[in-house]
Order: sequence, then structure tokens, then C-alpha cells
Amino acid sequence: KLETEANSRQSYRPLLAIFVAYRAIIGHIGPMLKTPPEILLELAGSIRARRVGIGLTQQEAAARAGVAYRTWRRLEGSGAASIEDLVKAAFALRCEGQLGQLFPPVAAASLDALLEVQKQQRRKVRVRVRKPADRSRSLGRSPPEADPL
Repeated sequence: KLETEANSRQSYRPLLAIFVAYRAIIGHIGPMLKTPPEILLELAGSIRARRVGIGLTQQEAAARAGVAYRTWRRLEGSGAASIEDLVKAAFALRCEGQLGQLFPPVAAASLDALLEVQKQQRRKVRVRVRKPADRSRSLGRSPPEADPL
């Protein structure tokens, strides 16, 4: 009987390994696959946690952000607010520096695309050099006459 149990455990080992690998993969991919409502609720929870961590009431946070108390409650409750209100909340909660990381620049998709971006950047940097202007014209004088030979 003991040998049978040991054999049955070993037959489950490959399945267990597959299950553990599946859970590990889902654990890494799962957080990226969120719906917009899930992200809004997560953001609302983060705003609330940050406010509580700083030690502000909702009224104080709303006043600091320059938004109505009702707007702040909606921001923390459902995450529903305008982008402007979100930025004001970030300033009130002292995390405005991280807003710039919300939409990072897109990396080049190919080497050709990277070369094209570099080419465009070089064009912007070029400085035109002009010939020095004849100062006599700008002062209202006539240009000096050439000596006849």
C-alpha cells in the first residue's frame, strides 16, 4: 500500500510542476491585464491610502487640492474625476513628480525607426551661420565705392 501511494504521488509531480509554473506566469502577467474600472478602483484606493498616510482628512485634502469635497469623495470612492482633478490631487498629496512617468516616450520599434529619430534630432540642433551684415547699410550710409583701376 505504501508503494502505491508513493507511485501515485510521483505521477502527480509533473502536474504539480505545471500548475506551479502556470501560477507563476499568471502572477506576473495577471497584474498587467486589468480593466479600466479595476485600474480606477486601484487608483482611488491609492489616493485614499496616501491621504490617510499623510494624516489629512478628506476635507483638508480637498481644500489643499482646490477641489470640492464632493469631488474628492468621488475621486477616492470610484476614481471618477477629470485629469485636472487628478493632477490637483497629486499636488495635494505631494506626488506630482511621478505624473511625468505615466506616459513614457515610446522606444523605437526597429533600428530604422531609431535612426530616423536620431536624424530628426540632428536636424533640430543645426544652427545656421549667416554672413556678417554690412554695417554701413544698417546705419543709413551708402556702401563704400569701389576704387576704379
